[in-house]
Amino acid sequence: MLFDYAPGAYYISDLKGNFIGGNKAAERITGYKVEELIGKNFLKLKLLSLTDIPKAAKLLVKNLRGQPTGPDEFVLNRKDNSKVTIEISTYPVKFKGRTLVLGMASDITQRKKAIEEIEELAKFPAENPNPVLRISKDGTVLYHNHSSESLLEHWYYQKGKALQDRWFQFVLDALSDNAIKTVETEIGDKVISLTFAPIAEKDFINVYGSDITERKQAEERIKHLNLVLRAIRNINQLIFQEKDRERLLKGACNSLTETRGYYSSFIVLLDEEGKIDTYAEAGLGEDFLPMLKLLKKGEVTAFGQIALKQEEVVIIKDPASACPDCPLIQVCSDRGSVMTVRLGRDGKIYGVMSVSIPAYFVTNKEEQALFMEAAGDIALGLNNIEMEKNWISKPLISRKGSMN
Repeated sequence: MLFDYAPGAYYISDLKGNFIGGNKAAERITGYKVEELIGKNFLKLKLLSLTDIPKAAKLLVKNLRGQPTGPDEFVLNRKDNSKVTIEISTYPVKFKGRTLVLGMASDITQRKKAIEEIEELAKFPAENPNPVLRISKDGTVLYHNHSSESLLEHWYYQKGKALQDRWFQFVLDALSDNAIKTVETEIGDKVISLTFAPIAEKDFINVYGSDITERKQAEERIKHLNLVLRAIRNINQLIFQEKDRERLLKGACNSLTETRGYYSSFIVLLDEEGKIDTYAEAGLGEDFLPMLKLLKKGEVTAFGQIALKQEEVVIIKDPASACPDCPLIQVCSDRGSVMTVRLGRDGKIYGVMSVSIPAYFVTNKEEQALFMEAAGDIALGLNNIEMEKNWISKPLISRKGSMN
């Protein structure tokens, strides 16, 4: 189940290249259903071009030696005969005493296309929508296009004077090593990749910039989802091991924050009168005390009440404006956005779970689905503990009757 939820394409093969399994993302990249590939050898299929097969075979040899590989670039032939450029990384893994290969594939077709477009545009610097500069060895900017002006402001550059500090050092290092240097920098809410390309014989360098904000956000999103997946895996293990309700809740909150999936988390269970029964938190500490005081009065925040009445996740993008009276407003506002969901199973509502999360993740559907899955798992654990407690409390003769 977690394998299918993974945002990247994953597959498993044996050391001979025979497919054993894959996830939904792998199906989307190849165009094939996993069932169509299981048992088949990718070296013999038409997935790879003839020129890429020897390279793929060499990677299997490395896996056989216990070595990971990649990322390596391949051109993939999809089922509909279209082609995509992918990067593959592989890792030998042990499973039930058998060595298998875990492969991760990323579609880089658009990224390749973007790089090619930037290279073409760089031939026409004045029209290039990305920064293009030429800088001499003494740090003087010899040329810059219009798109470079915000970058020069970021550098605090003064016309006719040399660049200062680390940026001038990049120029010197690129010329001294006669090697291309790449660095990323943030300008406002954008992430810009800068490539310092030396022209040593001319004693200057060309600087090419590209806006990689979307790519960086996508990478962060994938990284974050994988952290949440790890937290859910830990919770899955916990609900089958832990028989104590308080330790289950505390362990779940710790799992959600220790993997760095969420900034903070808390779970509140309510009694039949709507007052707090028990709670657990992680990442809040003393900041949770005002909320605890409110809950002990039998009061639940407005968004908590909404969560108790619906199955869907309640999203609070801007806590400061959405719930100004919340006791956690300061800490939540500092940490981005909030997701809250009720804990319920088989018609019984146990309480609510809430987490703080970076604002740019909160509207992601996969993020919300994983959060609901975590809530469902915790509710299952609570239900199991409750059923076992009820079973133990039954008179022995009643238990025997239930077994018959």
